[in-house]
Amino acid sequence: MFYSTFPAVMKFSRFYNKFFIFTCLLGLIISIYALFLETIKEARPSYVPFCDVSETISCSKALMSRWSRGFGIVGTLLGEKHFLNLRNPVYGIFFYITLILLSIVNFILKQI
Repeated sequence: MFYSTFPAVMKFSRFYNKFFIFTCLLGLIISIYALFLETIKEARPSYVPFCDVSETISCSKALMSRWSRGFGIVGTLLGEKHFLNLRNPVYGIFFYITLILLSIVNFILKQI
């Protein structure tokens, strides 16, 4: 008998899959919020997001730094105008959507 046919293993697998999708959704929401903050902060430099707690704890400083596009590497290697030199949250959005889709496909294939 294959181990994945045991009810306890299948129950844990379903829980793990739901927990994984939940954490990916949290990551997706945070990435979308970070992209929103970067866009607003670029358009209106006076905008102060709620995650700017103090002068030393400031998410907008991190999001507006030189490392906030292409992880600070793409612009250096390929140029600032290269199409891969995107804002980091864009990479996060694609990453989390891909993980969610792969997890859903995996869950469906296990049901067959």
